[in-house]
Amino acid sequence: MLLRSAGYCENPNCAGQPEDCTDVGDPILEIDHIHDLARGGPDDPSQMIALYPSCHAIKTRGRTREELRQVLFVVARHRHDALSEPWMTAAASLGPAGGQFDGERGVTCRTAAAGDGP
Repeated sequence: MLLRSAGYCENPNCAGQPEDCTDVGDPILEIDHIHDLARGGPDDPSQMIALYPSCHAIKTRGRTREELRQVLFVVARHRHDALSEPWMTAAASLGPAGGQFDGERGVTCRTAAAGDGP
């Protein structure tokens, strides 16, 4: 999910802060099952999504969570299917430009330029 997300929240309506990172420069993302595993959801990457903490909270506890889950399912499925192409081509076509790939840690943060965003 972290490679698929290119270091960004996969919620297309996210208003998060992509320039904010952990102390070691990693994106602040949480991997979550779109349909809760505890409620019988499948444990499959096509059913999982990378979210900023605020989007994760909305997906889990927000009053619009059911609508958001439907959107996230479509996004996750589309991006998961795109990874069946050669992974470098798919990774280049997913998410906003600017995330850098580090072979040891995966996608790392970047400082957003003025007007830049997910």
